[in-house]
Amino acid sequence: MYDIADPWSVYTVSGFPNFVNEAGIVFVADRSGQTLDRFDYSENLHFALLSSTQGVSLERIDVNGSSNSVDNWHSAAADVNYATPTLRNSQAVDEESETSAMFVLEPDVFTPNLDGIDDLLFIRYNFPDAGYSCFIDVFNRNGIPVRRLVNNQLAGTSGFFSWDGTDDDNALCNSGIYIILIKWFNLEGDVKEEKHVVVLGVGR
Repeated sequence: MYDIADPWSVYTVSGFPNFVNEAGIVFVADRSGQTLDRFDYSENLHFALLSSTQGVSLERIDVNGSSNSVDNWHSAAADVNYATPTLRNSQAVDEESETSAMFVLEPDVFTPNLDGIDDLLFIRYNFPDAGYSCFIDVFNRNGIPVRRLVNNQLAGTSGFFSWDGTDDDNALCNSGIYIILIKWFNLEGDVKEEKHVVVLGVGR
C-alpha cells in the first residue's frame, strides 16, 4: 500500500480493471463514449535500472505534454515509495522557462538515482516552425558515443526529450562530463547542429 496524503481526494470505483505490468492501453472517455485521452504503456517506459517494476508507478512528467510521448513518462521516485497518490508527481517538471534559444538543457548536473530530484536531463526545444527532424547523441568526455538518444525523430514546434543517464545497453553511465550533440534539419535543406556539456552526478 502507498501513503495517501489526502484520503478525501481518493474516489472508490467499483469494477475498476487491473492494469497488466507488461503493457496495455488506457482510455479516458466522457459519458457519451468520446475518447478524451489515450495512453499506450509498456514496461519499456520504466527506468532501465529497476530490478522490478512491480508496484512502481509510471508518472507523467509534463501534464501539458503528449500522453503517448515516450519522453513524457518516468518511473516514480524511490523516495516516495514509487507512487504519489493525491500529490504532485515526483518526476513532474515545472513549466518551461521562456527563452529565445533553440535548445535548452537542464539541469546542468543531474543525478539519476530515483530520489525525485533532478533524476533526468531535459533537452527542451523551440523551433521557429514545424517540420524539423532531430538526431541527438551522447558522448563521454573522450568523445566516445554512449547513447543514440533520438534517431531521426520528427519533432513538434516545441517540447522536450529526456535522458535518464543510461547507455545504449541500458547500463548506467559513469559519473562525469558528457557532450550532447544535437543535429536538426528540415526538408528545405536547413541543417544545423549544437553541442552542449552536462554533468552526470552520483547523487547520494
